[in-house]
Amino acid sequence: ASPAGLQATLTGQLTTEADPGTPLVDVHFAVLTSRSAALARATEAQMRAEVDILNTYFKGADGSKPVRFRFKSLVYANQLPATVCAPLVALGDLNQAYSYTALMAAYNGCTDSRLVDPKAINVYVYDSYAKVGGDEDITSHGIHNSGHPLVLFDWERLDHTTQSPEEHEFGHVFGLGHVCVPG
Repeated sequence: ASPAGLQATLTGQLTTEADPGTPLVDVHFAVLTSRSAALARATEAQMRAEVDILNTYFKGADGSKPVRFRFKSLVYANQLPATVCAPLVALGDLNQAYSYTALMAAYNGCTDSRLVDPKAINVYVYDSYAKVGGDEDITSHGIHNSGHPLVLFDWERLDHTTQSPEEHEFGHVFGLGHVCVPG
């Protein structure tokens, strides 16, 4: 889907901030991990900084900005009742590599708008885990999901740390794949 098409799916209209021709896309953050170091880092100020990073670095190959992003909201899953979308919340501190099938079932099955905002790109801050590296893994993912996008963002990658994660994962949300450049 084109950025305008995805944006229209998210908000139902094309709104803009500075440039009347640039779609504005809302971003909703949900902190799924309960790890104290992650909670200390995943503040509202940091989530707003993530949006600023996106607005600075998310550009087309020609340097143009196809969309503008706006901070919409932030929720901490540990402040919600334990029954609210439990399978999705459980992914926050899973001590095993997550299953893509289980992720999609948990995300698409969650109807609580505090965790899954149907009119925003949903970004989930979690603690990634892999067989090699355990909790030190920092894998993140951006998923288009037929116009119902989500990003899984390892908390250790907040603040534009390793491999430009914000624009990388949001590129996947907009349907871009990996480009292999020789050398």
